[in-house]
Amino acid sequence: MSRSSKLVRSSLICSFTKKKEYKLINIFYLFFLDPCLYIEKFARKLEFGKETKAVARTATRILQRMNKDSIHIGRRPSGLCGAALLIAARLHEFNRSPADIIKIVKVHESTLRKRLMEFGDTPSSALTLDEFETVDLEEEDPPAFKAARKKDRERLQGVLNSLIAKSAKADLVRESVTNCCRQKDYRIDAGSDISCDVGRMSTEI
Repeated sequence: MSRSSKLVRSSLICSFTKKKEYKLINIFYLFFLDPCLYIEKFARKLEFGKETKAVARTATRILQRMNKDSIHIGRRPSGLCGAALLIAARLHEFNRSPADIIKIVKVHESTLRKRLMEFGDTPSSALTLDEFETVDLEEEDPPAFKAARKKDRERLQGVLNSLIAKSAKADLVRESVTNCCRQKDYRIDAGSDISCDVGRMSTEI
C-alpha cells in the first residue's frame, strides 16, 4: 500500500510533506522534485477560467509522459511545467504564446523551446487530445541517448561516404590504368605488325 493510501491524502500533499521532512531532519539529499507540484499554481496564473482544472490535468499527464520518456532527467521543473502547460493549452484551444508561459514559469525561451523539441521527438506528440488521454505508448529513450545515437549514425554515415568516395576513386584509377594498358598493348601489337611487314619486304628486295 502506498503512503498516500495509508494517510488518506492526495499525492500532492504527500509530496510536499516528504520535501519538508527532508529539510527538517537536515539531510543532504538529491531527489527529483516532481514538476506536478507546480502545475496547478502555474495554471491558475495563466487564467484558463473554468478549464483550469482540465488544462492542469492534461499538463500533468504530459509531465507523466515526459517522465516515462526520461525527458525529466537533469531538467528543472519550471522548464518541464512550461512546456507541458503550453502544449496542454493548445490542446484545449487556448491561445497562449511562449512569452505568456515564460512570464509565469520564469525560464528562458531557449529552455522552453528545447523541452518542446524533446517532447516533439516522441510518438506521443502526434496523438490527439482524446488519444493522449487514453493511449499509453511504450517508453522512449532519454534525449541524451538519442542525441548520442544520432551523432554515431552521422559519424558512421560519414565514414561510409568516405569509403564509397575512396572506392569510386579507386575504380576510376583502375579504369584509367586498364585503358592505358590497352592502349599500350595496341601500340605494341600495331608496332609488331609493321615490323613484320618491313622484314618481309626487306627479304623480298
